[in-house]
Amino acid sequence: MKIVFALFLLCYLGGEGTCQQIGFFTGYCTNEFYDIAEENPHFKSSYKKGNGGSAGIKIERFRIVDKLRSDTFHLSVALRFTTYDGEMEIYGSGLGSGATVGLQSTKYLLGIELMPINKKIYKELMISIGVELSFLIAHKQHGYQKRWAMNTISIYEKIDDNNKANQSGNFGIIFNVQYNLKIGNRIYLTPSYNFYLGLTNEFENLGATIRSNRHNFNLGIAKRWGCRN
Repeated sequence: MKIVFALFLLCYLGGEGTCQQIGFFTGYCTNEFYDIAEENPHFKSSYKKGNGGSAGIKIERFRIVDKLRSDTFHLSVALRFTTYDGEMEIYGSGLGSGATVGLQSTKYLLGIELMPINKKIYKELMISIGVELSFLIAHKQHGYQKRWAMNTISIYEKIDDNNKANQSGNFGIIFNVQYNLKIGNRIYLTPSYNFYLGLTNEFENLGATIRSNRHNFNLGIAKRWGCRN
């Protein structure tokens, strides 16, 4: 949490010739779990898309370029709460043994987004690229795991909230498109689209490396300080 606070402080505290935009956002989220393993007779997987929502606070910092009479985007940091769900079924076998896992999971994450690559492509239309580091704060899950081997009895285990199936943290790349629509004196509506490409395993002990792709559709409101408009 000290790192999160330091990043927000760094983004907020501007010097001479800087402009900050601070806002809140909320919206709808869709999620799709996936793996990158090739299907073969010994491994099969299927996933069902899920949905959820997100909300947070975003601080954007601009550097003012006087000779152009415009703002050049400098840095953006966001603290995002996200909840999403999804379902999966995984089958793997080999050398006379195998396992089948079926799971429905709902996650609640708190993530810090850092976007150092930002570009204003038209008036107030902004494109940003960065990374997100998120931490699991709660979860709900239910399902089963069935294991078998030759000449032995099959083992069936129930998966519930007491089982450790979710990873405690995740990391991914984010791509964000946002438009700042002025509605008052330095007050803006900020509709945005945010895509998250997961790079780390979302689960453990399920027999596959499972990642997440998420689409966030948000609407926010923001205020600017130290800006011309």
